[in-house]
Parts: sequence; structure tokens; C-alpha cells
Amino acid sequence: MQRSGEQPAQSDKVEVVRPHRVVQPPRPQILRGLRRALGTGGLYAIGYGNVGSSIYYALGITAFYALGATPIALAIAGALFIFTAATYAEGAAMIPEAGGSSAFARRAFNDLVSFIAGWALILNYLVTTSISAITVVFYLGYFWDPFKTNNVISALGGMVVIFVLMMLNVIGVRETSRVNIVFCVIDLLTQALLIVVGMFTLFNLPRLLGYVDWGGSATWPTTPGLIYSVSIAMVAYFGLESVCQMAEETKEPGKTMPRALLLSVVTVLVMYAFIPLVALSAMTPEQLNTEWHEDPIAGIAHYLKPLQVERPTFSLFLSMRDFMRPWVAVLAATILLIAANAGLLAASRLSFSMAQHRQIPAIFGRVHRVFRTPHIAIISFAAIASVLLVPGFFGSYVLLKLGELYTFGAMLAFSLAHASIITLRVKEPDAERPWRAGLNVHIRGYRISVTAIIGLASTLTVFLVILWTRDFARWVGLGWIAVGIVTYYLYRRASGLDPIRVAPTRTMPQPKPTRMRIPREAVARAIESILVPVQDAEDAEVSIPIACRLARAYRAELHVLHVVIVPRSLPLDTALEEQLQEGESILTTAENIAEEKFDMTMRTHLLQARAAGAAIVELAADANADVILMATGRPYVAGERVFEETAEYVFKQASCQVWTMRLSPHR
Repeated sequence: MQRSGEQPAQSDKVEVVRPHRVVQPPRPQILRGLRRALGTGGLYAIGYGNVGSSIYYALGITAFYALGATPIALAIAGALFIFTAATYAEGAAMIPEAGGSSAFARRAFNDLVSFIAGWALILNYLVTTSISAITVVFYLGYFWDPFKTNNVISALGGMVVIFVLMMLNVIGVRETSRVNIVFCVIDLLTQALLIVVGMFTLFNLPRLLGYVDWGGSATWPTTPGLIYSVSIAMVAYFGLESVCQMAEETKEPGKTMPRALLLSVVTVLVMYAFIPLVALSAMTPEQLNTEWHEDPIAGIAHYLKPLQVERPTFSLFLSMRDFMRPWVAVLAATILLIAANAGLLAASRLSFSMAQHRQIPAIFGRVHRVFRTPHIAIISFAAIASVLLVPGFFGSYVLLKLGELYTFGAMLAFSLAHASIITLRVKEPDAERPWRAGLNVHIRGYRISVTAIIGLASTLTVFLVILWTRDFARWVGLGWIAVGIVTYYLYRRASGLDPIRVAPTRTMPQPKPTRMRIPREAVARAIESILVPVQDAEDAEVSIPIACRLARAYRAELHVLHVVIVPRSLPLDTALEEQLQEGESILTTAENIAEEKFDMTMRTHLLQARAAGAAIVELAADANADVILMATGRPYVAGERVFEETAEYVFKQASCQVWTMRLSPHR
């Protein structure tokens, strides 16, 4: 037996010393639980990764309509974005569950309004996937020109990206918050570098002022055009919902989610304040709208001036363009690939949540027997995201149409979020709100958020502008909502459910309480608690006898854990019934071995988590375990990871001793 940390010396065979057991009164034991792992950093990375990634295409979309007034349009849209961020911060803190505006609307109104909000969000996530996927191809045009110049190749390339992401998500390939944080930091540093170098080498105030022509010109929009450009600039700020979808995985969501949301807002506003200034100093509006429309950040990198230093003893010449062009191409493609994947993941998660709330047919919540992912939802939404790229085959500026549709769905969801928060201030004035938006007014004795009122007025206005002026967004968006409402109504009627009232959810069945006798000793011992993770019944047959002998020898409390791995395409609280029943069976086997062979009892734990190692370490801390006893030597399939990797993680992260048992691969 291999051990880490100090331990009493003893022989290879465990000797039972002074067996003693005190029977405690039976008490219930909670078997199932969820592991909340995301802190402010992880949530911030997710939020900025989704909102910040939009700069790679939103700048070109906004500039097409705003021309030289692009910085003004983005600034006004950013100011309105602050009100929406405040609403989401209050709502996410008050209702820390996946769903975002859909969850807010369910609490404030009913299932029908909640469905409309959720259905609009799904449309947004699909457009996010489409627009990010095709922009990946545009930025890779640096390496092969047809990716950018040939419409058919661009659209096909976007569809291939979506297909690859679909296959990865069906199989269940992992994505970790640590990876998100790393790429978020790299992205932030790159954008900051472009801003700093651009402001020093490219910024040209006279040129920017030269674009101004309030009557409208080739470089400046008319007043109606500027108003519309502000509405379309809102495409730059969608992504808040991605933070709300992670509510069930967040530590202390009442504090963490508002902090991460507001931190994301500040960062995005700073970036959007400077990047348009650098872009329009480097390029004319005409150049930005033609040559660099699909990859505007690449345009900034292209026009960066070289850094040249001349000294008597040495000289330095660095071509920033030659360095930054390929770097921006690769980084943008990577960030956008993550954003496209996040859109597909968010759509599948939200659809699963809506299926649990009986708002869409249960088939969208069906989980694959092998991969444990919502494969039907993933495949269906990937197909729809691919169809949204079809206009790209027939002409340029597909990003404009997708941007309009994006704004349609986002403004509808944002409007319902604002309305929900206002309604909840009246409907549930005394409800616990860990974070409350400021600037309140008293109306008929109720404290109503001014930011929510302004946010509702602004987002609803933008929604109506898009609805009135953009044919593609109007018909595709309204068609999507209409098909969804009809499907919702027919499904609820067929299920015998009221279309309006909140329906009972498909909840995870709770296990029966377990009666236990727990060994204890009044005298303090060096080892008082042992945690044993088990993979299957075969593991239990080998591990539990050894663990029981150790528990007797040290007169320690014994904890046995089985972890059900939940893929990231599903909410963490997904009821994976087959895996949970299997886990209960494994733990029952462990209990039977301890009871029948050693006349001992244990505390059993069945956890759902994204990764087994982190769940083991966290439970060890919660249970005050002095030793974690792990079996190694053969693969432990948990998603895509093997148990050897889990053991390595536990060795590095656990705050207690870790003992391992080397098992035969062929036992």
C-alpha cells in the first residue's frame, strides 16, 4: 500500500487493534448532492469570453451602419447595457438557477412568458453559434484567402465548424473553467496590446473629427441611421445570459454572480471605448465596411506601424503587423470557437431545463445512454445553426443578417428580464435579494428599480426598431417565436397541462433516508475519518474490506463516495437516472460488504459533479477526512478522464493524507 503523508508504522496486513464500536441513534443521511465549483474568476472568464468575443465581428456589423460614428453608437449601446447588467445581477442573485430571463419570467409571471423568454434565448444561442462559427473561417482567411473571399467556402467552413462542435458535444468532450480563464487572459492581453500600440502609433483625432457630418455623408450616418446603428450595436453586448446559465455550478451565487457580471461589464466597456477609435484611425469607414468587414480586428493588426528604435550602439526594428496578423487570426479563431461551442452548450442546457419544466417535449431532455449528453437537443440545434448560414451561400454580408436576428432575440429576452425584475419588486417585495440594483423609486409603497425601468424602455425600443425596419430579423424571428408557441401549446394540451400556469417539474427522485450506526471513540485519534471513493461494485469488493479494517484499526468513521460525472452540455442538476441508480446500487453493495463481513456501518455519498477529483477533494474537506483511500491500477472511465488522472489531482489538491491501493488491471 502506498501512502502520502505521515502514518503509523504497521505491517502489510492490517491488524485489528482493540475493536470497539459505539452505536449512535439512527439519523437520515443525505446521499445526493451537487458540487458547486465556479468562483468569481471562472464566471468572469465565461462572461467576458462570451461578451468580449463579440468584438471580433460586432465592430464590423456596427460600422456598416454607424460609419464614422461607430464609437458613439457603441458607447450609447454600452450605457444601455449597464442597466441590463444591473437587472441580471439582481435576478441571478435572487434566483440562482440556470435559465436567466426564462427563470426570472417563470417566477414573476407564468410558464408561457417564461417559455417565450427561453425560446428567444435559444434563438440567440443558435445565432451565437452560427455567427461565431463563420467568423472563425473569416479570420482563418489570413492563411488561405478563399476562406474570406469565397462565399460558398466561407459558409461551408462555418457549417463544418458547427458539425465538429456537434460531434464533440454529443460525445461529451470536456471544457474546464481553467481553460476559459487562460484564454480569457490571453484575449484580454491581446486586445489591451492592440489598444496601447494602436493609441500610440495609429490614433488620429483630426481624422476621426473629419468623419463628422451631421447631415449624413459617406463617412457619417444620418440621424435616423445613427439611431438604428445604436440598436444594431447591441449585438456587441449579448452574453450576460451565459453567466446566468452557470448558476447551479457557482459558489455563493448571491455574491459571486453580481460581482462577475459587473466586472465583465466594466472590462467590456473599456475595450469598446478604445478599439473603435483605433480601428477608425487606422482605416476609413469605407475600408472597414468592405475589406475588413468580416474580420475587423485583423484590420487593426494589418495597419499597425512597426516599432523602430535607433541608438548609437544598436537599432531595433519590429514589424508589428507581421507578428500580430497571424497571432490575431489564431487567437480570434480560438476565442470564437469557444464562443460557438458555448452557444451550443447553452442551448442544450436551457432546452434541458425547459424540458424539465415541461415547456418543450421531453425528447429534448433525453440523455444518450453511453455519452450521457442531450444528444437529440445538440443535433437538432446544430442543424438549425447550420441552416442559419444558408444565406451566406448567396451573397456577402451574412454577418449583417445574423446580427439583426441576434439583436431581435436578445432584446426580447432582455425586455422580459427587466419586466420580470420590476414585477418581482411588487409581487415579492420582501423576498431575499442578496444584491439589489440601486436607484430605486417608491411607487404605491413599492421600491421599483429605476435601472430596470430605463432598461425595459431602451431594450423594448430597440426590439421594436428591429421589428419595424429589418425584414430578415422580423420574419425569421417572429416565425421562430410562432413555431415555438404553437409547439408549446400543443405539447401542454397533449400532456394535460395548463398552458399558462407553472407546471410541476420533472424532479430528481430523492433516495430513502439511510439508518446508520457510526463508529466513534471519545478519545481523539490521529485518524478519525476515512473517505473511500469507489467506481463500481468490483471496486467496492476490493476497497471496502481494506477500508473497514483500517476504520477498525483506527476506530475511524468511514465515508464511501461515488461520483456521477455530468457533461457540460447538461445542467449540473440533471437527473441522470440510470447513472444515479447504478451509483445507489454500488453504495448498497459497499454497505452490505461492511455489514455482513465486518458488522460495520458507513456514511455513503452520491455526488454529481463535472470532475471526480474535485468532488473527492471537496467532500474530504466537508467530512473532515484524515485519509482518502483510493484504488489505482486500472482505467476509471468518468467522462473522458481516467482514474489515474483523478488520483493525481487528489494527491496534489487534498489537504489530508492520501493512501492508494495498487490493483491488478485484470482483477
